[in-house]
Amino acid sequence: GRDLATQHHLSLTPAQQRQMLTEGSIQAVGSALMLYGGVRSFLRGRVPVAPQTAQGPPVRVFTTTDAPVDLGRAGTGATGPGGVPTPRGVGGTFVTTTDITNPRALELHLQRNVPPGSMPRYVTEVEVPPQGVRIDPTEPRIILQNGWVAPNTPGARVVRVWEIRWVQDPRGFDVPTLVEVPLTGR
Repeated sequence: GRDLATQHHLSLTPAQQRQMLTEGSIQAVGSALMLYGGVRSFLRGRVPVAPQTAQGPPVRVFTTTDAPVDLGRAGTGATGPGGVPTPRGVGGTFVTTTDITNPRALELHLQRNVPPGSMPRYVTEVEVPPQGVRIDPTEPRIILQNGWVAPNTPGARVVRVWEIRWVQDPRGFDVPTLVEVPLTGR
């Protein structure tokens, strides 16, 4: 019954001392179990994640594709150099949180994220639960506005689709324009 810092006597009854010991033991055991679970998950190759308590409203993300988006597109399992999964290998849908329905934002997105020589035909807006947008598994560095939606993510749905048409502006530059496409059969 002494204060550990000052060594003063706390004048606790034996029952109070037992209660303090019991509460301290419960906290120590709980902490040890959490540490064990975190180490075990880490050793299995997973990063421990705090449980999500709030679902939150769905988020809107965008993608550019050559064909209409298939939110159930399965991966092939293919990997590239060093065993890093390829986009076809992981399947799913690669997305950005940047609203690329603005022509200038679309141009920047295409410059930064689309391989040279590729020219997507569609911009698609997808609604996804907040926990459904994950870090891009094919990218070794994290790009904050880019993400990935796994195949068949519950709650993910196509909201709108635009066809990209390239038009020459008065200065002679090709600029993208978007023409909304009706959603049929979705």
